[in-house]
Amino acid sequence: MDFVIEFNKAAFEHQVSEADIKMAFDRVEYDALFEEDDPDAEDKNLLIGFDTNANLIEVLYNVIDEDRVRVFHAMKCRSQFFPLLSDRRKR
Repeated sequence: MDFVIEFNKAAFEHQVSEADIKMAFDRVEYDALFEEDDPDAEDKNLLIGFDTNANLIEVLYNVIDEDRVRVFHAMKCRSQFFPLLSDRRKR
C-alpha cells in the first residue's frame, strides 16, 4: 500500500476494525467509482476485499489526493454487491 488511509469515525459503526479495512485494501477483489443516482453526491469509491479472517467486506472511501484516502464506511459485504465480483471475474 503506497498511500495513507485516514478514517472517519463512521467507518467503524459496523464493528469492522482498522486492521480489517487495511487488509481489504491489500486484498482487493473490486475497486471502482461508486455510482449513485444523486448528481450532487461527492465522488465515492467502493472497494470489496478480504479482511483478516478472509471474509469479504465492503469499504466506501473518498480519494483526498494521490497519497491519501478517507474511509467513511465499512461492513460485511452485502449480497447486492456480489454481481460486481462475478462481472469482474468474467473479463
